[in-house]
This record gives sequence, C-alpha cells and structure tokens, in this order.
Amino acid sequence: MWARKEDIEAMADELEDQIRTCSVVQYLAAPTQYGKSSFPLRAFLVSALRKSKLGAPFQHYIYIAFSNNGDRHYKLDPPFPSFNTNTAYEQGADFMLKCLKDALYNPSRHGVRKIPRNNNPPGIDATQQALKDLFAKFNGRILIHADERQMCARDDKFQKRGVEFSRGAMSVLAQTPGVTVLATYTDVPPLPSQHSSAVCRDPVSVPALDVDAVMQAFPELASFQRRLEKLKGKLDGNQERLWASLRFRLALKLRAMPLADVQVRGPHFESFMEKFKITAEEVDPTKALRECCRLCSVVIGSYVSNRNAAKLLVGGQGRQ
Repeated sequence: MWARKEDIEAMADELEDQIRTCSVVQYLAAPTQYGKSSFPLRAFLVSALRKSKLGAPFQHYIYIAFSNNGDRHYKLDPPFPSFNTNTAYEQGADFMLKCLKDALYNPSRHGVRKIPRNNNPPGIDATQQALKDLFAKFNGRILIHADERQMCARDDKFQKRGVEFSRGAMSVLAQTPGVTVLATYTDVPPLPSQHSSAVCRDPVSVPALDVDAVMQAFPELASFQRRLEKLKGKLDGNQERLWASLRFRLALKLRAMPLADVQVRGPHFESFMEKFKITAEEVDPTKALRECCRLCSVVIGSYVSNRNAAKLLVGGQGRQ
C-alpha cells in the first residue's frame, strides 16, 4: 500500500504511546480495501527497528483475523453467544484466549478455525490470569492486531449479546500488562470513548495515500508527472493550482477504488488508466491538467452544508 514513511512513523508513535487514563483498545476504522490489514504490520516494523520516542518499542506482533485472510480466520462455534450478557462478555474473553493459544501453537494450520463456545466460561479474572501466563515468556511489548469485523454472529433481536461478546474479547486483551491492542473495523467498535473508567477506545489515524508514490508506480501517471517536473519553474500560477488540484483529486479517485483493483490493474482501474493516458497527451499543459482534473472527479454522497467549513479546515474558530 502506498503511504508516506512519515505517516507510518506517526502511526507507530500513536501505538507506542502509553500515557492513558484507562485501559485502551486502539482502533482503525476504514472501508474495506483501505489497507487496514497491512498498515499495522508496517507500523510494528517501524517501531521494532527504531529507538522508540514514547516508550518501549514493540518486539512481538500477533495477527488474529475473524474474516477473510485466505480462510485462515477464527469463528465461534456455534456462532451465537449466550443470551445472558454477563456470560456473553466472559465467553468473548475465553474465545480470545483460545484464539491466541491456537495462533501461537498452530501458526501454520490452514482453513477456518472454529473455536467451541464455552457455555460455562471462567470468570474474567481467571481468563486474565491465563493470558498473563501465556505471555509470561515474551520479552518486550506485544502488539496484537485483531482484525475484528465480526467475531460472532449477531441478530437484530439480540444485538447486545454480540456486542458484549466483542467487548469481553477486546477488554481482556487491553487489560493485560505489556499488551497493546489494535482492532481494525469498518465501523466504530462497541466500546466507550476515552475518559471512561472502563476499557475504552482510542482512534488511530489511517495513513494517507501517497499520491506521488502511486504516480511513480504506474507508467501512465509517471509519464505525465515527469512531463510536469520538466516544466517546473515555467508553470504559471493557474497551472500550479491545477497541478495541485489534480494530485488531490487523483488521490480521492484512487481511494474510491478497491485497493485490490488498483494493485493488480483490474478492469475498472485499467479503463481509468487508458483514459488518463489519452487525456494527458494533450499538448497544451493547461488543457491537459484541466481535463485530467475532470477525469479524476469523484461523486460525493451525502454532505452537510457549512459556510464556516473553509475556516474550520485551516484551524479557525467557528460553529461546527
């Protein structure tokens, strides 16, 4: 995934930060195909290979998936937790402990890994102690990346039991000494925000797309980029603004496409590349920039009108 080194380092800083008022589940929420599964590993490697700025660097990385991952993921079996929300909470903690044991002791096993539901789960303190014992031989901090999605089935009528199950699984990890939890979701996790006495959530920034790196990766874009670099110092103010606008619009356009489609040059992306190449061949640089900007336009869904939006974007005060 194309991201600036500085943004990955900033993500590592956020994960390493240990100054908290409560036990925290750090989370990254973004749409599917946004790099959620790859960014945490890159941030871990940055942390492990550098001198930490904010605390001890990470030395161990454990990835637990609950969907996709080439079918190497975990599922509760049977899929519904207890109707009793307290029991569901304890079942979630017990489930997470068993997932971690399997991941550590059977790392090469393929296929969906079904974890039997414990109808009489141990109390949360007992599960907490079992986790401490599991990690007792680990030297250094552990980053656990829980690609949560949906670790158990949820039904509309009894939604709360599924939420409590997930809370139990995340909370028991967050309260384990030496462990930092990063959960990746498509939505905000079912935990309270910070300043709560309970286990709470804290967002981690999604690294922005490095549009310059993307342009260098694809010949159709790189050719136009080199052409404009040769004109550096010769472009007028309007052309400079168009070039900046094009890079911004291109980043939005690529973000709107599935990442896999971009990486393997899928049909949708290939069609876009063909159109961009033809448009960028326009001799007049102003016209080429303007038409490429048009080609990179994206349709914005629902939005809220706010006349103070520009002021807010540059840090001004105003009603939100």
